[in-house]
Amino acid sequence: MVPDIDEDQPKGQGHPSTSDRSEDAPYTSSSDSGYDLKQENGDPGYYDQDDAAFSEGEPPKEPAYDEDEKKETLFNQFPKNFWVINALELFERGAYYGTMAILAVHIHDNLDYSASETGLLLSIMLTLLYFVPLIAAAFAEKIGYKRTLIFAFAAMAVGYTMYSAVSQFALLIVSILFLGIGAGTFKPIISASIAKITREDQRNQAFSIYYWMINLGALLVPWTFAFFSGANIFDPETNAEYVFLGSTMLVGINLFITFTMLEDPSPPNPKKDIFDSLRNLTVVARDRRFFILLLIYSGFWFMFAMCHSYLPLYMVHFLEMPDYFSVFLLAGFNPLTIVIAGPFLSTQVKKYDSLKLMITGMAIFCIGLVILGFTTMPALFIAGIIIFSLGEFITHPNFIAYVSKIAPKDKVAIYMGYAFLPSGIGYVLGAGVGGVLFGSVAEGWERPKVFWAIVTCIGLATIMLFTLYDRKMRKEGVVEAVEAEPVAAEEAPGKFSSFSMSTDVVALIAVIMIPVVLFAAMGAGTNAYIETDKDDGPSKGKGKGGPDPDEVFKFSETNTGNLNEQESTTLNYSTGGYNIRATFILTWTDEPDNGVPTYENEGDTFTLEVIGPGNNRDSDTATNEHDQEGRIELTFEIGEKESIPGGWNATVTLDEAGDQSAFGGGTGVVFIDDSNDYTLDVEIEYLLE
Repeated sequence: MVPDIDEDQPKGQGHPSTSDRSEDAPYTSSSDSGYDLKQENGDPGYYDQDDAAFSEGEPPKEPAYDEDEKKETLFNQFPKNFWVINALELFERGAYYGTMAILAVHIHDNLDYSASETGLLLSIMLTLLYFVPLIAAAFAEKIGYKRTLIFAFAAMAVGYTMYSAVSQFALLIVSILFLGIGAGTFKPIISASIAKITREDQRNQAFSIYYWMINLGALLVPWTFAFFSGANIFDPETNAEYVFLGSTMLVGINLFITFTMLEDPSPPNPKKDIFDSLRNLTVVARDRRFFILLLIYSGFWFMFAMCHSYLPLYMVHFLEMPDYFSVFLLAGFNPLTIVIAGPFLSTQVKKYDSLKLMITGMAIFCIGLVILGFTTMPALFIAGIIIFSLGEFITHPNFIAYVSKIAPKDKVAIYMGYAFLPSGIGYVLGAGVGGVLFGSVAEGWERPKVFWAIVTCIGLATIMLFTLYDRKMRKEGVVEAVEAEPVAAEEAPGKFSSFSMSTDVVALIAVIMIPVVLFAAMGAGTNAYIETDKDDGPSKGKGKGGPDPDEVFKFSETNTGNLNEQESTTLNYSTGGYNIRATFILTWTDEPDNGVPTYENEGDTFTLEVIGPGNNRDSDTATNEHDQEGRIELTFEIGEKESIPGGWNATVTLDEAGDQSAFGGGTGVVFIDDSNDYTLDVEIEYLLE
C-alpha cells in the first residue's frame, strides 16, 4: 500500500552514504573514489564506506568521466545497465505492492483467518523482508549480483504462485517464507548496484530516478489491477489468485531481463565474508545513546506498520465506499501523493532543523490517522491518507539526517547503514500486535475509532520520547544546537511557526493529547462491521477443493419422547459437512381434561437450549395455552461464507407439568400431572466437505 524505499536511502534525497552532501548529512572520504585505502593485519586492501566493510585487493575504479556527457540527454548520461536495473526495480515493486494491496484482505476474508492470524503471517514476511538484507548485500558481493538477483526473483515467483493456490496455514507460511527471503534478498541489491555503476557527481540524480521508479511501480500496478477489477478480472474477493499470478508474471519478466540484458554490476568476490555487516552491529549496540534512538524511532514505524497492514481491512469492513473504489485504488494514493508533493516538500523543508521536521512530520501523520479513522465519509478518508503520506515523507528523510548529526564522524557509514533497523522492528511488531488489536477492538468491540486512536497515541508517545531524547542529547553536547537558517518574514511569513516551541512544550502537548484522543474515540460510539458479500471463494483451511456453495444439502430428523417434571434430555445431530443454517422446532400438547366438568388441564412449560459449532448458542422457554399446542422455534443463520463444521446439541427440559385443577380457581381435588410428551423437528442445511 505504501511505497517502500530502502531505509538506508532517504526519500527524494539520494543515497545517504554517498550522495547526501548537505550539512544535515556530512560525509567525508580520504579518496575521490569513496574508498579509504588502508591495510588490515598487514594485508593491502580498502575500506568500502558504502558497505562499511574491509575488502582485500584494489578498490573498484570510479567510472570514467567524459566532459561531453554534460551535453547528453538524461537517458544517455547514464549507462545502459542503470536503466536495466531501474526496470527491475519498477517491475519488482509493482509486483510487491500489487500483492500487498490485497494480501491482508485475502488472508482475513477469502481464507477466513482471524485478524490475529493474519497479523502473524504478515509479521513473518516482514521479519524476513527487513532482516535478510543484513547479509544479502554481502552474499551478492560473494557470488555476484546477477546470480543473487536470479535467486531472489525465482524465490519470489514461487511465493506469489503459492499464494494463488494455497489456503492451509502451514502452506501459507511456506509461501511467505519464499516471498520474504526473495524480496529481502532483492531489497539492498538495486541501491548498491546504482552506487557501483554511477559516478560520484551523478548519484543525487541517479537515486532520485531510482526513488521515482519505486513510487511509479507502487502506483501503476495496483491501479492497473483496480482498472481490471471492475471487470472482475482482478477482483480481490472472487479472483484474488489472478492478482498473485500477475505478480508472478512481473517477476518472470525480471528473470528474463536479468538473464538477457543485465551486466553484473560487481564481479564475484569469493573471499568476501558475508557476516561482516553483522559484526558491525556490535559497534552500534555498544553505543547506548544511538541504540535508544533506534528503539524510540521504532515507534513511528510501529504506528506506520499498523496503518499499512490494516487500512484495507478497515476500508472493506467499516466504510461504505463507492463500488468502484477497490483496495487496489486505495493502494495508489500514498505513492501518488509522494510523487506529486515530494519535490515541492523537499525544497520547502530543507532549511529547517531535522528534529523539528521529524516531530512535525509525525504530528501530521497522526492528524491524518485521526481524520481517516474517525470518519465514515469517503472524501475525508482519502484526505486522511493524503495527509499521513505527507507526514511520512517529511519524517523519514529527516531521521536519516538526524542520525548523521549524532553519529561519530569516523563511523557515519556504519550508523547510516543501520538506520533502517527501526523500520524492521516497527514493521514486525506492528503487523503482529496490530492484528490482535484490530481483531479484538475494531472487529470484536465494533470500535474501529478506538483502534485508530491507539495507533495515533503510539505516534504521540514517540513524539514525546523524541523531544525528551533530543533535549538530553543537546544538554550533554552530543548534538549541537544547529538551528535552521533564519527565513525572512517577507519570504515565508508564518512558515512553521510551531518550530519556535520548546521541546518541553511539544512533549507536554503530546502527553495531553493521548487521553484526549482515547476518550474522544470511546465517546464516538460503535461502527457496524460490514460483512463482505461474495458468492464463492475458499473458506478457512478448505482450499480450492472446499465446499461448493451451489450444492446445499438438507438434514431432517424428528424425535419424540416423554419427560418427567424437571427432567432433561440432550439430542445430538451432526451433518458431516459445513453448516450454513439450522432450525429446531419443539412442540407439545397437554393430555385432555379428565372429564370432570369444572376441571381443566393447566399448561406445560418447556425449555429448549441449542449449542452449535462456532459457539452458536440460544434458548427459549414457553408455556402452552389450554387446549393449544406449545411451540419453541430456534433458527441459526450462519451463511455460506462463514460455514463451519461441527455438531449440534439440543437439550429439551420439562420445567413444569401443569396439574388438572378446578376451573376458575375453585376449590376441590387437584389431579397431579407430572410428565408430558414432546416432539423435536430438526432441519440443518449444510455444504459438503
